[in-house]
Amino acid sequence: MVRTFMLAAAATATAWAIASSGHAQPSQIPTPDFIRNAAATDAFEIRAGKIAEMRGLTQPVKDFGAMMTMDHAKTTAGLKKAIHAADLPAPGPVVLTPAQKQMLKDLNTVPPGGFDRMYIKDQIEVHQQALTLMQGYAHGGEIPILREAATSTVPVVQAHLAKAQEIQKTFPK
Repeated sequence: MVRTFMLAAAATATAWAIASSGHAQPSQIPTPDFIRNAAATDAFEIRAGKIAEMRGLTQPVKDFGAMMTMDHAKTTAGLKKAIHAADLPAPGPVVLTPAQKQMLKDLNTVPPGGFDRMYIKDQIEVHQQALTLMQGYAHGGEIPILREAATSTVPVVQAHLAKAQEIQKTFPK
């Protein structure tokens, strides 16, 4: 419950900050915010995926974790390539949000019987947020090559979200 509130608060705060900054409409995300948030999301997904590979109880969760590790390494590489092609300075170290840090902590400490359900729930929430981020930049981003990177990432995020929702449906009620 606290984690869900933290996620909702973080998403709301980010959306509010973007919308009220005077520099961007809700569909327009400033490039530094996009880069920072996309990098943090990828880093979170890779770390959480590795945890799922180790702690997952079911094969679909383990496989999903492996897919997250692999696919988000690719999206990270694509983002770095786009940043370089746009002749932007390399971003500094990736900083996870407090909500992402809490999710990782929870994933590492949840009793084994609750891991799969928690991991997939988190994945649905995070991929919904990532989809909003990618679609927002794809439709209103300032830099064409980064818009292209966001646009090409949208179907990947949509597929991840759909797969996580499919896995969630297999859990006993």
